[in-house]
Amino acid sequence: MANAFKVGPFTATINEATSTILVTRGTDALRLATAEGAAAKSAVMMASGMFDVPVMPEYVAYSPFKLHFLPDGTTRLEKPEGGVFFGKADYEDLINIIDMAVVSCADSLRIRGGARAGVRMPGAGDPII
Repeated sequence: MANAFKVGPFTATINEATSTILVTRGTDALRLATAEGAAAKSAVMMASGMFDVPVMPEYVAYSPFKLHFLPDGTTRLEKPEGGVFFGKADYEDLINIIDMAVVSCADSLRIRGGARAGVRMPGAGDPII
């Protein structure tokens, strides 16, 4: 089952079976695991603080991502298999869509069941005090 979200120029498709998120903008696409969502949001936040810096390096590593600062003032959040670009006007849309996708995937996995913390094991006796 796949859910899709759209925020600004970005679209995110969630695959709960593999816990992956595909973020697209036009023909650009970035696939990330839900566990990489926090790092992706942090990378975009870091890049947003550098939009007004006059001299930028071409790349900044932000494991497992790489920020590619382009001459036109946009930035590309990349992994070896793809990436999406964003600018000063829409970086918040990218952060929001990543956050929405991670929360949605986590919620659907929680609703579907599976291992949960705090659940008693069948047949476990009461603790002896």
